Amino acid sequence: MLGLENYTVLKTLGSGSFGKVELAEHSITKAKVAIKLISKSSTKDPSTEIKVKREIKILKKFNHPNIIRLYEVSENTKYTILVMEYVSEGEFYSLIERRGRFSEEEARNYFRQIVSAVDYCHSHRITHRDIKPENLLVDKGNILKLCDFGLSNFLRDGEFLKTSCGSPNYASPEVISGEKYCGPQVDVWSMGVVLYAILAGSLPFDESNITNLFNKIKSGRFSIPYNFSDEVSDLLKRMLTPNPILRITCSQIINHPWFTKYSTLPPFIYVSSRNIDHHIIEKCLEYHEFASYSHRQATEFVKNSVQHPIVATYNILLDVERKSKAIEDSRCVVYKSVKKVKKENKIYKDYGKEHNNWVFGFRCNLKARTLMEKLFEALKDAGLEWKIIDNFFIRTRNASDTEQNDRTINAIIKFDVKIYKYEECYVLDFVRKSGELFTVMEVIGKIYMALSCE
Repeated sequence: MLGLENYTVLKTLGSGSFGKVELAEHSITKAKVAIKLISKSSTKDPSTEIKVKREIKILKKFNHPNIIRLYEVSENTKYTILVMEYVSEGEFYSLIERRGRFSEEEARNYFRQIVSAVDYCHSHRITHRDIKPENLLVDKGNILKLCDFGLSNFLRDGEFLKTSCGSPNYASPEVISGEKYCGPQVDVWSMGVVLYAILAGSLPFDESNITNLFNKIKSGRFSIPYNFSDEVSDLLKRMLTPNPILRITCSQIINHPWFTKYSTLPPFIYVSSRNIDHHIIEKCLEYHEFASYSHRQATEFVKNSVQHPIVATYNILLDVERKSKAIEDSRCVVYKSVKKVKKENKIYKDYGKEHNNWVFGFRCNLKARTLMEKLFEALKDAGLEWKIIDNFFIRTRNASDTEQNDRTINAIIKFDVKIYKYEECYVLDFVRKSGELFTVMEVIGKIYMALSCE
C-alpha cells in the first residue's frame, strides 16, 4: 500500500467507522508497530478532520513513557496513515474487567503513571478531556500508555473551554452542565473516577437513567467502600469535588500522602528535551538503507523531526531499547518539582503569540467569599463597572466620566478578571482587552492593594 513501503502488515487489530488499526512489522528494525488507517471518507466532516489534525499535532510534540508514541504520518488517496507504538496487552478497561479490583499498592503503581502522563500534558498546555480506562493501554511490565487525543485541546492564557465532551460517567459536573471550564480541572475529576474504578472494580457514578446519573455527578455523591484506607478516601473526595475551584490540582495529588506512600522520592515528571541519543543514531546508520547518510545528517533529521524513514527508525529503536532495558528515555529530563517543569517548559508557537495579551496576575490567600466581596468593592472604588460572565469570569470596563488620580480617563479601558484555584490559594488573571497598557496596570495595581494579596 502506498505510504506503507517500510512496513509489512501482519493482521487487523480492530476496525470501526473511522477506519482500522493494523499490526505491522517495521521492515528495517523488525519491530512491531500499530498502524492506524483513518479513512478519508470518514473525515469529510470538518469537525472530525479538525480532531484528527489536532491529535497528530499533539502526538508529534510528545515524548513520554506513559503516552502513546507517534512515529510517522503519511497519506494516500484512501487513508491518513498514522504509524504508532504497538502496545501489546490491550485496553486497561479489559484488565479492570478481568481483575475486578486492585489492591491499593497495585492501584498506586498504575495511578502514578496516569498522573505523570496527564501532568506532562498540562505542563505542555494541553488538556486530554477524555481520560478513561478505554483510553489507557497496557504494555509489558504493567506500563500504562495514555492514548486517543482526539478530544484534546490547547490551553491558552485567560481562556476557558466550553465544548461538552468525553464519556458521561467520567465527565465532571461543569462539563455535563454545559458551563465553561478549565481543562486541567476536568482531567483531575476523570482521573478520580478512574482511581475509584481501579480500587473498587466499579464506577462511583453509575446509573442507567442519564438524568439520575447527571444529578449524582453534579452533587458529587458517591459511596466510599469500607476497605478503602483513610488516605485514599481523602484523595478521592478531593478529586471528586463538584466545585472545580475547590478541587485538588495535579501538583497537590503528586504530594498527597497516599500518592507518595512507600516512595522516598517524589514521582518522576518527564519533560522532552532536544538531547539526541548518539548511540541510537549509530545503530540507525548500521542498516544498509541509511549507509549513505553521515552521522551529522542523521542527527539533524532527528533534531528537526524531519519526515524521514531515518527519524522513524531512530524513534522505534529508542523505544525498543527503553522497553528492553527498562531505562528512561535519554531524550527525557527527570524533575522532582512540577514548578520547575513549568518554568523550564517552552510555550509552543501554536498558541503562544496570537493569544499572549495577558497583562498581570497575582495570587490571593483570601477565602473565596471574602475574595469576591473585596474584589467587587475594589472594582467599584476604582470606578469600574462589570458584567459577571460566570462564576470564575468577570468582564470589566471603566464607567463613563471616571476620574483616576484627579483626571478623567477619556479612552475606554476594558479587561477581564479570571479566577483559578492554585494549590491552597486563588490566582486572579487579568486580561487586557482594550485601553492604554499603563492605565490598565495602574487600575489593576489599585485592586491588588485593596485585596492586600501577598
